Amino acid sequence: MMNIYAGGAFAVTIFNFTLWFLAFFKRSLSRLAKAFFWWSFFIALWAFGYGMTLGGFLDYEPTLIWNKFCQAMAALIGPFFFRYACTVVERDRENQTYFLIYLITGIVIAFFLFLTDYFVKGLWSFDIYHYQPLGGPLYSVFTVFFFWCTIHGFIVAISQFNQTEGQKRNQLWIFLLATAIPYFGGSTLFLQAYHIPLPSYGVFLILAYVIMTGYGIHKYQFLDLPSLLRTKEVLSLHREKLALIGLMTSAINHEIRNPLFLVQELTQKARDRLTQSHADPYALQALEKASAHIFRMNELVERLRHFGKPAEGQEKQEVDLQEVINNALFFTEQELKYQKVEIEKDFPANLPKVLGNKG
Repeated sequence: MMNIYAGGAFAVTIFNFTLWFLAFFKRSLSRLAKAFFWWSFFIALWAFGYGMTLGGFLDYEPTLIWNKFCQAMAALIGPFFFRYACTVVERDRENQTYFLIYLITGIVIAFFLFLTDYFVKGLWSFDIYHYQPLGGPLYSVFTVFFFWCTIHGFIVAISQFNQTEGQKRNQLWIFLLATAIPYFGGSTLFLQAYHIPLPSYGVFLILAYVIMTGYGIHKYQFLDLPSLLRTKEVLSLHREKLALIGLMTSAINHEIRNPLFLVQELTQKARDRLTQSHADPYALQALEKASAHIFRMNELVERLRHFGKPAEGQEKQEVDLQEVINNALFFTEQELKYQKVEIEKDFPANLPKVLGNKG
């Protein structure tokens, strides 16, 4: 009969496959999602091999093969956790060399773990456990390598934690919590290889990372966050550009609008004189057109001045939505005409004002 600990190990594999289906097959894979996938993939393979070891379904020799397979997969968990941790804080590219070194080392260790007796020399049993691994002369090398990769990954992530805020901080918090708990549980499973008869309680803590990661995906859009952060950066840059427009319009207001007033006044006087003297109607028509364009330029400067005002620090007031929409369309009017686009506006007669900022 399968013991509860073997059941817990198999549950890790099943939960992983369920999470992959829910998280990955319904979205495009971001770098973070891919990094998480590979890390959890080797955890799933390790968990299946560990379940086969604890369950006692097979004889000694095939169980030993399954355990060596399990240990070999664990050798690859470390490098991919390091990559996952670096990707969470978007430092994976600058740590690519470390990852490649860890990955090559992990592959070499996994190769010798599976094919030799230097790392796992046999199996032993205690209490309800049919089989547990018994470490060979180089098993401590594997142990040190595993924890080295893990600790390095945590250091990279924690170093960024205090420098973040908002959604990114929530992401890091979920990551640290969802990995620290299962790693604590998983670390206790190394002790049996050193002939320490500790029950495999840690396998149930490993389940926590699947549950907490699933919560993070649902609550904080965990695996999509890098793209959300890039969107936030774009919006921040857009706000900076709008602030720059505000500064530019102040200069425009002073350097262009004042001369425009003078030109408009002189144009009006010329129109008045031409009208009184019944001069050339063509000249009068030209001045009227010039006056209309000057009026439009004045209106453009005025609307641009309001549009470029930063909203921070300004008190909210009642805003006419129709006016705001008309102002926004004013800037694109000529472009829309050039593109032969017609806009039909149908505003309700009793459109209520809203509390906001015209800019």
